[in-house]
Amino acid sequence: MPTATHKERPLSSTNAPRYQAENGYLTQTTRKSYIKRAVEARLLPPHARRMEQITSLQASQDPQMPIQFWQLFSVLGPEPIVGIVADFYQRVFDDEPWFTSVFARVGNLNHHISTQASMWLDETVIALQFPSSVLLERTLTEYI
Repeated sequence: MPTATHKERPLSSTNAPRYQAENGYLTQTTRKSYIKRAVEARLLPPHARRMEQITSLQASQDPQMPIQFWQLFSVLGPEPIVGIVADFYQRVFDDEPWFTSVFARVGNLNHHISTQASMWLDETVIALQFPSSVLLERTLTEYI
C-alpha cells in the first residue's frame, strides 16, 4: 500500500512546476466556488478570479507565491497525492472504529483509498475521467 514518503521542501525554479496539469471533472467548478468563497471571506483579493497566478493549473515559479490546491499536482505529481490519501485512510481506519464501520458497507480500505485518490487526482487536475456522477448515482441507488 502506498504511503506518503515525500519531505517538505521549499519551492524552487528547479522543482516547480514539474507536472503538466489538465482540468478534471471537478476542477473548474471547485476552483470557481473556492475562489468566490475565499474572496467573500477576504482570503483572496476581490479580483482573484482574473489573476493568472491564482487561477492557473500550474504553480508559480516564484517560491514566494502561495500554491492553490488545484496547483498541487503540477508540483507534486500523482505518487505523493496517492500517498497522502493512503496514509490518511490507513490512520483513520486504524484509529477510529466508528469510521471503519460506517465505510465498511461501501468497501474495504483499498476501495476507499482508490476512490478518494482518484477523486483528489482529478481535483488536483490530472484528467482521470473520474466518473463522479456515475459513482454518486451508484452510491445513492445502493445505499439510500
